[in-house]
Amino acid sequence: MSTKILLNMVHNASIDDIEAVIMDEVHYVGGRERGHVWEQLLLVLPQSVTLVLLSATLPNVVELADWLGRARGGSEIHVCQTLKRPVLLQHYLYMGRDRRSRNNLYLVVNKKSEYRHEGYEMAVVSWTNPMLVGDHGAEYRGGTNGASQFSDLCSP
Repeated sequence: MSTKILLNMVHNASIDDIEAVIMDEVHYVGGRERGHVWEQLLLVLPQSVTLVLLSATLPNVVELADWLGRARGGSEIHVCQTLKRPVLLQHYLYMGRDRRSRNNLYLVVNKKSEYRHEGYEMAVVSWTNPMLVGDHGAEYRGGTNGASQFSDLCSP
């Protein structure tokens, strides 16, 4: 359920049977649009409710834990943190000039986080003059002739 719905449940005192709340993407607590709702929910949930907060991009996790512990009356907060990325990322530039999307993807950062300048150059050339690219640079493109399949973009 959304944070807003849960917050309404708290205000209506209809959470007596809730033992734990798992909040994913908790970095939204710092957001301009919805951050205040997340923050308010964290503050008004009863101390009897166990909180599990998840985020892959929370830069100040210890500061948030300290604040939350103080705000919840000295509650003990446990932080589990890792810098290891479980899913390796590849970065592509999409130069959508035609309907054959695999011919418009250019690998610019590989799974080892290595910048591939050649892929960037081929993307620029394909945008400014697509006839120059042809089969050159296929190793930097996605698709069956390229460095990776388009489906690899979505697989871990």
